[in-house]
Amino acid sequence: ALKIRSDNFDKDHSSIAATYTNLGNVYFTLGDYHKAMDYFQSALGISINVFGEEHPAVATNYNNLGSVLNELGAHYKALEYYNRSLRIRLKIFPKIHPHIASNYNNIGIVYDILGAFEPGNYKKALESYQKALDIDNVLFGEDHPYVAMGYNNMGIVYEEMASLSHNKEYYYKAMKLFEQAIDIRLKTIGDEHFFVASCYTNIGNVLCGLSDYDNAIEFHNKAILIYKKALGSQHALIGAAYNTLAQVYSEQQKYAKCTANYQQALNALVEGFEEKDIYMNPQIYFSRESHLPSSIIKVKSMTNLLDTLIGKAIAMEQSQK
Repeated sequence: ALKIRSDNFDKDHSSIAATYTNLGNVYFTLGDYHKAMDYFQSALGISINVFGEEHPAVATNYNNLGSVLNELGAHYKALEYYNRSLRIRLKIFPKIHPHIASNYNNIGIVYDILGAFEPGNYKKALESYQKALDIDNVLFGEDHPYVAMGYNNMGIVYEEMASLSHNKEYYYKAMKLFEQAIDIRLKTIGDEHFFVASCYTNIGNVLCGLSDYDNAIEFHNKAILIYKKALGSQHALIGAAYNTLAQVYSEQQKYAKCTANYQQALNALVEGFEEKDIYMNPQIYFSRESHLPSSIIKVKSMTNLLDTLIGKAIAMEQSQK
C-alpha cells in the first residue's frame, strides 16, 4: 500500500501519512516500538505540513507517540505528547467525545505508573480516570465495557495506594470499584471472558491485602479457570495468576502450596515445559555475547518467569526451616 501511494502521490500527502500511521499501529501491536515511533513521527510531520497543528490526524499521531513512549519507559515525555493530543482535541471536538475520553484514560495510565515513584501522582491518575469515566457514562450509559474499564482502572489505583500506605479505606474503595466493574462485565461479555478473570484477580488482591486469604484464594482460582478456558494452558496471564496465588499462600506461610503454584506458573510460562515435580525447572541457556536467553525455549513472559523462579526458590527455602 505504501509503495502504491508513494508512486501516485506527493511524499507530503495525507494518504502517505495515513499509511505511515497504519504501519505504526502494526509495529506497535507487534511490540516493535522503535519502528512504530519512526512511522508515527513520519505521519505526524506530514500531517502538520498538510493540515496544520490543529487537526484530528495530528492529534492522533501525538497520542500514538505518547503510547510508544510510555511503552519505552519515557513516561514524562509520553505525558507531554498525550497532553498535546488532548489540547488539540479539546479545541476541535465537543468536550463529550470518545477521543477525549481516550486521552484522559491514557494520561491516567501514565500517572498510575508514576505513582510508584511519586505517590502524589496517584491522585492525578484518579482525576484523569474519573474524567474519562464521566465522558463514557454520558456517551455509552452505565452498562458498557468502557465504563467497566474506568471503574477497574480506578480500583487498581486505590489498591496500589492501599498497598503503599496500608490504609484499609483504600482497599474498601478499590473493592467497590472492582465490584461495579465486574457487574457490568458479567452483563455485557458473560462470565467466561478474560476481562472478568482480571476482575476476579483484582478482587483477590484486595482480599489478600485485607488478610482474607481464603476468599482471596477462591477468587484467584476463579480467574485461573476462566483464563485457561479462554487462553489455553500456556499463557503469560495464566502464569501471572498462578504467581499471584502462590504469593497468597506465602502470606499464609503455606509454603508447600506456594511452591506448587509457582511450579504451575512455570508450566504456563514456558512452552513445552510440563513438570509437576517442584525440583524441576526449565532449562534456560544464555548467549555469552548478548547475555540474553537463547531461542532454545519459548517464554511467554521473561519478567514473570524470573519472578516465578525467585519466588519458588524462596518458598522452598522457607519450607525447609
